[in-house]
Amino acid sequence: MNLTILWSLLAFLSTATILSCKSVQSSNLAKVPATNLERKTECLTQEDFASALKTLSTGTWPEVERAQQQLLSTAAKSESCRAEVISVLMKAMDQPNLNFRDDPASLQLWRWGAEVLGDLKATAALDLLISHLNLTGWTFSMSMSHQPALGGVIKIGPAAIPKLDEVLKHNLDPAMRHSAVYCIATIGGPSAVRSLEENLASESDGCVRRFIKVSLDSFDKNGQIKNRAEWFSGFVCND
Repeated sequence: MNLTILWSLLAFLSTATILSCKSVQSSNLAKVPATNLERKTECLTQEDFASALKTLSTGTWPEVERAQQQLLSTAAKSESCRAEVISVLMKAMDQPNLNFRDDPASLQLWRWGAEVLGDLKATAALDLLISHLNLTGWTFSMSMSHQPALGGVIKIGPAAIPKLDEVLKHNLDPAMRHSAVYCIATIGGPSAVRSLEENLASESDGCVRRFIKVSLDSFDKNGQIKNRAEWFSGFVCND
């Protein structure tokens, strides 16, 4: 056989083999379930999560608002994305030896992160939030933003009351019980009224007992605070 013809035949066979292999690979890729590919891009990347957390810690308010919305939008995509957002926030917030007074970035992360957890009704975060109810920054605010865990618990709503009730019944720290009353009364509703009524007689601390009574007296028929300014006056105790 002519050598030129032989080389041409070998080149043709090699090209055909390569094209055949590529065709098989494309065919196999097409058989991969779409959900497997979607899972890789459905939620935020690690870099996106890290960027959002940094913004919550150190960003300006417009930047923080955008980061919060990004996390909430991601959580709305699916239950798995919601769980991932909650997990990432909890891991970032749950740090040893937290000191909001010396670490304003942690205070800001907790303030805005707790707000997102509250918006997501993240009951899985209740133990973390409640254990940090009294962690506070230097500057007192009527909005209680200096105690950022409060806002997250309150946003979670009535689902938080059973765990707050446990604090009232069993926690030995009056300051923790006082914060639990603040959350329960602010959440309001029948379960809040029931919890405060049940704990009034057994409360040993004068300040906490007074705050429970003021809260009960401040409720309307639906268990909602009628006049927040008057109710808040019972928050401060000089005993």
